[in-house]
Amino acid sequence: MAAWLSDNSAWVALVCGLIAIAYGLGLAAYILKQPAGNEKMREIAGAIQEGAKAYLNRQYAIIGVVAVVLFLVIGFLGSAVDSTLLGWKAAIGFLIGAVASLGSLSISHVGPSLREDMAWPFGPCSLPTCLALCIGPCPVR
Repeated sequence: MAAWLSDNSAWVALVCGLIAIAYGLGLAAYILKQPAGNEKMREIAGAIQEGAKAYLNRQYAIIGVVAVVLFLVIGFLGSAVDSTLLGWKAAIGFLIGAVASLGSLSISHVGPSLREDMAWPFGPCSLPTCLALCIGPCPVR
């Protein structure tokens, strides 16, 4: 079994990643099907979304500047010190990783903010109740 896993580790990782993506999409669809609540709840959700968007825009701007500086440092430093670990190939690899990281940050922050109003119809939400909403059918209606 260990030899098979060693030989096929990339395929195992790919399948696990696809399963995780499918689960995330299914969970998002389930959450988006839940009722949005009354006018006041939608107003509160809108304010939360506005704040989250402002926060993310600021964070993206700062991270973008840092990524560009690091990209240039890695690229130029490789030429200056004649290193095989640094240079423009490494800089491009860093940039690809930074963009992928930015994409995952977008998904992890924007997705939940789409339905910030979910817990309001249920009143104060205990941890088990809130987790049940995300994992399975809500126990409180």
